Amino acid sequence: MPKLDPKPWPPNRPRKDIGDLRADIDDIDLKIVSLLERRTCVASRIGKLKRSRSLPVVSNARELEVLRRCTEISILQPKEIESVFRTIIAVSKNYQ
Repeated sequence: MPKLDPKPWPPNRPRKDIGDLRADIDDIDLKIVSLLERRTCVASRIGKLKRSRSLPVVSNARELEVLRRCTEISILQPKEIESVFRTIIAVSKNYQ
């Protein structure tokens, strides 16, 4: 899989002060929270399906697949991404 593009965001829009940059981080944080909530809702639906089919909640193979895919596409250090996604996966399992 290709790595994510490390170019600064937003492109061609100069930032003059720390307040502008912090506003960008606030916007990004809102998007992250929204995406985490969506992921949790999907995990909850998966949990219901697993229970209805008497399947185990934990799938080590799937977890490893998610970790591998996420570390491959990120420009961040693999250990950093793995740490973040292990936490995300743990939260998702709580909702299954």
